Amino acid sequence: MAQSLGVRSFLIDGPDEIMDEYMHGVHVVAITGGASAPEAIIQSVVAKICTFGDASIEEVTVREEHFDFRVPQSLIALESMVSRRQNKP
Repeated sequence: MAQSLGVRSFLIDGPDEIMDEYMHGVHVVAITGGASAPEAIIQSVVAKICTFGDASIEEVTVREEHFDFRVPQSLIALESMVSRRQNKP
């Protein structure tokens, strides 16, 4: 979305993917993460960005997300089958 508005943006999976050149001439950084993004990853990205210089952090919640990520029935069945096989004499 940001790129469609002419804003430089990068899709990363964690702090190790942040390249030094991403931060050249940058004064404001926005970090977004959906419900499936672990909070620990988000915080590690924030910590990495803070290593590039003075930073003040402002947390803004745009929308609360409340999702339950349920295990698919096929995986539940597979787990049950494996468990039964392991318990056979």
